[in-house]
Amino acid sequence: MCHNIIGDLARFCFLYFIVYIPYTCSFWMMFGGDVEEFETVSETLFSLFRMTLVDEYNYDGLKEENPVMCDILVGTYLAISAIVMLNLFIAMLSETFVRIHDNASSNALMERAAILSCIHDNLSDEKKQAYYKHVHDEPMKEYYDDDMALEGKKHQR
Repeated sequence: MCHNIIGDLARFCFLYFIVYIPYTCSFWMMFGGDVEEFETVSETLFSLFRMTLVDEYNYDGLKEENPVMCDILVGTYLAISAIVMLNLFIAMLSETFVRIHDNASSNALMERAAILSCIHDNLSDEKKQAYYKHVHDEPMKEYYDDDMALEGKKHQR
């Protein structure tokens, strides 16, 4: 499971840096050195990371320096990084967990089938015939109403 999560994290980081690095360059070219929290490249990198987490950043200083580019850069960066990227990361992890769970369930059913097959193979002929006769003569009968089954599914959600 950890191997799959690390793989998802690596794919997400690669995709995130494809967006993060160009936006860092854009913010640095527009506001670098002139706006507090954007005075050095490392401060710009950290401020953009905080923007991704929808944390506080110096929006007023950016707006004062260049109002049009501030709205364009901040708006598109927040839309892409905070909304699209983080939701994509959540979806990737959810899909991984579902895939791992389905695989584990399939393996458990296969193990159960292997155990039952082994037990069946080790039964004596006399016990096998008694079992076959029991299944043939006394099948399990249960009442089934499809309306009740549909109601049960509604309550499970």
